[in-house]
Amino acid sequence: VLRRAGCSVVAFPDAAPALDALEGGEVDIVVTDISMPGMTGIELCEKIVARHPDVPVIVLTAYGTLESAVAAIRAGAYDFITKPLQQEAVSVAIERAHKHSVLRREVIRLRRELSVAKGDEGLVGSSAELCRVRAMIDRVAQTDVSVLLQGETGTGKEVAARELHRKSHRH
Repeated sequence: VLRRAGCSVVAFPDAAPALDALEGGEVDIVVTDISMPGMTGIELCEKIVARHPDVPVIVLTAYGTLESAVAAIRAGAYDFITKPLQQEAVSVAIERAHKHSVLRREVIRLRRELSVAKGDEGLVGSSAELCRVRAMIDRVAQTDVSVLLQGETGTGKEVAARELHRKSHRH
């Protein structure tokens, strides 16, 4: 279904190589089953959301209970689809998740451009790791939690703290 819709699909037998693939390249959407060897789809979803908050996760299951749906959404899943899969439901979920991913990336890009235009460059760079740090700062800035920044001298803890403060609603 996904390939016919023009998606590039990479399949993995379990979660570990999928997580490795996320670290190594551009992934727009993750579709996972709840039941997998090694770790559940819910656990995989939690790890992806923690490490790659801009990658929407769609969780599939043959056992579509209210409890499993709630667990998936609490883990950060973008959508939850029960089996047997209906082609239209999968296509709509993928399309929505892709649009969501594109919009989140555009918001991040525009915020970065706005910061540069205002002369408040904050975190400078475009590496994958720095993008993950920015995404984490964006996510944490929306909450009311205390944050402890740790790292070696000269790694940018103060810059990250200023960026976090600037993006929070308490600034």
